[in-house]
Amino acid sequence: MPQTSITDHSFKKWNAIRVEETDGENEYYYWIIPMPNDNDMDVSEKPTLISTADDEWKNLDLDEGQYLVSLFDHYELPMIETEEEVELLYKILTKENLIK
Repeated sequence: MPQTSITDHSFKKWNAIRVEETDGENEYYYWIIPMPNDNDMDVSEKPTLISTADDEWKNLDLDEGQYLVSLFDHYELPMIETEEEVELLYKILTKENLIK
């Protein structure tokens, strides 16, 4: 199975949402991939795939420009490392392909 690192290009291909924030001194961004809205579940309870921030690669033993992805923002869950894993998890959770 191919092992494609997750980059900004990955999120653009998936039509993910880029969220820009600041911590008072530094600006950073991360990406979210919301799950389709096919039921009446409260928005705060919907599964969302969320990336690490664009500057966290330094602390995570990644190459510059690479991301990890987690379900919700629970960093105690295993982090997803490849495009193929993100697409598979999305399909398992939604029964739909991430790339339409």
